[in-house]
Amino acid sequence: MKALFIRNILYPGGNVSENYILVYSKQHQLPLCFRQWIEVARLCKNDSLLDSSKAFYKHFLNQENFIPKFKVDFPQFQWTIIWKNLNFNFIGSAEKSRLFAFLNNLIPNKEKLMAYNIGRLSNNLCDICNGIDNNGHRIMECPQSRIISNWTKNKVEKISGIKLVNLEDILSFEIDENKKSEKAALWLCILAISFNLKCYPGPSLFVFKKEIREMRWNNRLIFNKVFGTHLLRLGM
Repeated sequence: MKALFIRNILYPGGNVSENYILVYSKQHQLPLCFRQWIEVARLCKNDSLLDSSKAFYKHFLNQENFIPKFKVDFPQFQWTIIWKNLNFNFIGSAEKSRLFAFLNNLIPNKEKLMAYNIGRLSNNLCDICNGIDNNGHRIMECPQSRIISNWTKNKVEKISGIKLVNLEDILSFEIDENKKSEKAALWLCILAISFNLKCYPGPSLFVFKKEIREMRWNNRLIFNKVFGTHLLRLGM
């Protein structure tokens, strides 16, 4: 967030000026952390290499020698492979953003909100099935999510031979870029994870299939080039 905020101050695009933000800052109309970030932005403004949120993010990581929390919590995960898989051009930006939030534990589920005492919640239970509302629950344990998860795992095994216990397991799978079936499997799993997180608490398999059909049709030339006919074999 810090990197994106500073990038938008320095490179807002169009005719938007940063002056109104600086005025708010001087009048103490912004939270303290934002005022501190604006001071950082002033220091970074003349560095021509810092021209994107990604560049700012890397700059702050190097500057603070910071290791993301999820890498500390899950050292057994193949993070290099995970980031490589999420970096494929055929993965949509919305799906990348949602998966990034998932991997960084930024999804505001009840378990997380209660841990931070946000929202005055009386419990951390799912309103649909009374299971504990966490990321895993939203992706594959809540009844509607489980239907989509099981359907997706079944289709992935049919088109690629990859057997999954959990949908997110494919993120650590070293995808062969020359195998269209494996790329199709990765795309389908990421879409399912993103869809279940986006549509909780009421994801629908019918709507999920409809979304696949629409994406497949609207991007048919690219899909045919990247995935071949593998996404046409979903039996929908």
